[in-house]
Amino acid sequence: GGGGGGGGMRLTRRRGGFRGVVLQFSTQLDELLRVVASSQPHFIRCIKPNTFKAAAHFDTDTILRQLRCGGVLEAVRVFASGFPDRMRIGEFVSRFRSAVPVDTISSISSSVEISSADGKASEWERQACVAMLTAFSAKAAEYKLGHSKLFLRAGLLASLNAQRDSALALAVVRCQAGTRGFAARRQSRRELAEARHARLVSEREIARKAEIAELERQQQREREEAEAAAEARRLRAMQEDAALRAKEEARQRQAAERAAQLEAERRERDARFDELQSALESETVAHLKLAESVARLKQELKAAEDESAKLRAEMARERMVTASKDSALRAEVLKWREESGLSKQRERQGAPLGAAQK
Repeated sequence: GGGGGGGGMRLTRRRGGFRGVVLQFSTQLDELLRVVASSQPHFIRCIKPNTFKAAAHFDTDTILRQLRCGGVLEAVRVFASGFPDRMRIGEFVSRFRSAVPVDTISSISSSVEISSADGKASEWERQACVAMLTAFSAKAAEYKLGHSKLFLRAGLLASLNAQRDSALALAVVRCQAGTRGFAARRQSRRELAEARHARLVSEREIARKAEIAELERQQQREREEAEAAAEARRLRAMQEDAALRAKEEARQRQAAERAAQLEAERRERDARFDELQSALESETVAHLKLAESVARLKQELKAAEDESAKLRAEMARERMVTASKDSALRAEVLKWREESGLSKQRERQGAPLGAAQK
């Protein structure tokens, strides 16, 4: 059991070491690729001078065969003929296809758009290349077509790249114009929607404020009408109170005048009674007449007292009537004060409602 466990540990270590080597190799390869991608590499073509690996011995046939197979002689011949720039025809078509009008290539028949198996350019690519160069105003003497590559004179590739950059810049400007136009239209529609929403909100707010103002005016009219009615009732009550007071004062003056008149009559009768009594004392002869006069005077005095009692009873009845009217007037005044208090309470309740609606 212990031996098996030790073997498992050794196997794990070996596997871990193997994985570490793979990771190290992958890391170094990634670093190499990053260095190559960030630099501009130049390749050096090595040529063997002989097949014997002998120093200072040059085999002419061997060297020429290597130069011919490596394309060095062909490149030298092309450069010597004045075509320093070269590019694969398919690569040229794919690179500059976006810089020419669409009908330049669409007019070419697509039945010949088939690449050959040996790497040569198809007939369609060759025709498209010629059509594109013609669209770029390139002269026939400024380029040559090979089996798979396009050879250009000095300066033509730079001119083509400049025209391509201009066409792409124009296309980018058109795309930007379309995008900015779409964004501007969308922003305009959004602003119009916001303005329409703001206008609807404003109209609703104005209508709500107008309704609140109308309710406030209606409440103000109701308060004014209530105050006017209360003021009219108060004035009417004051007028009735003044009329009742005037009537009471008139009755009191009449009663006072009647009492003064009765008092004067009583005094006059007392004076006459005194005169008669003195006459009775002085004239003993006329005792019977005087007695009759006294009896008559007593009767008149009794009648006067009865009349005075009647006047007092009438004054008492008038006081009771006046008291009942005073109580009715006080009840009316209390009712008016209660109605005034209710109207003020209603006004205080209406004021918070108006403030809340605002």
